[in-house]
Amino acid sequence: MSQNLWNEIARTIINAGQMPIPVNNTLIELLKILINEAQANFLLIFEKPSLNINQIKEKTDLDETQLEKILNDLMYNGIITGTTSRSTGVKVYRLMGPFPGIF
Repeated sequence: MSQNLWNEIARTIINAGQMPIPVNNTLIELLKILINEAQANFLLIFEKPSLNINQIKEKTDLDETQLEKILNDLMYNGIITGTTSRSTGVKVYRLMGPFPGIF
């Protein structure tokens, strides 16, 4: 995967958080340890920090099983969180911005 793509993913994750940190080689190497290429490409759908499951389904061709696996793996690795909206009952996924100790 190209360095530009990793930089874009790092910026996307940083923008989801509240701490302005620079994109640097340490962050990129950490992301490469936490996520694989398929997960990295999947994360590019997060043009905004939060997407509900219906918005995610519209942006990807993954079937239910593949989608559930990638979302669960990303949650397990601390890259996203998933909660059910109290008002709509729809599952909402949010990118976790990096901050000390999260990974």
